[in-house]
Amino acid sequence: MQTRRLVAAALTCVAATCANAAAFTDGSFESLVLGDGQQRQATLVPLDGWTATGTVFVKNTLDGEQRGATDGNNLVFMDNGSSMTQVFDTVAGQSYHVRFDYSKNRGTPVVLIDGQVAESFADPVVPSMATAPGFDFVASGASTALTFMAPAQHANGSIGRLFVDNVAVSPVPEAPGAAMFAVGALLLGGLGRRRRA
Repeated sequence: MQTRRLVAAALTCVAATCANAAAFTDGSFESLVLGDGQQRQATLVPLDGWTATGTVFVKNTLDGEQRGATDGNNLVFMDNGSSMTQVFDTVAGQSYHVRFDYSKNRGTPVVLIDGQVAESFADPVVPSMATAPGFDFVASGASTALTFMAPAQHANGSIGRLFVDNVAVSPVPEAPGAAMFAVGALLLGGLGRRRRA
């Protein structure tokens, strides 16, 4: 009976670690209800979980639009060094994967984790929405800031613009060996206690 409780406790610990996925919200920017083709400046309207700085718009895109939303109806676009940030719950030491869809014109937009560049896109113009390769990061604390930043305006005056949609953050599963090691260590510890009692 005691062994069953130990196994259940060990499995609960493993499940709790996996269930501590980032409390990431509104990666498709759907919390703002807009009519077909409408857009609103994100610094003036509430957008669940996100904070905008500079010239950032939430836009409801029309079917067939070249830079259309890839998940739901809305996407975000930002100009000239403007940014969108979300701070979400993480577990220190846990690895997470960030994925998103994007499009851009000139310049090099960046994605930051806690203020440090995690990904940049120096490739040429991306005229329609595409899925970024994404990246992994290891959380350094109980919360993490994810920021998308548009490229700066060019010297020739052309606008640097970034379009983003379908942002997702998920924990990277631990290797099965690590979880099995943890369960085995707990079981051995429990059996050792049982023999002493």
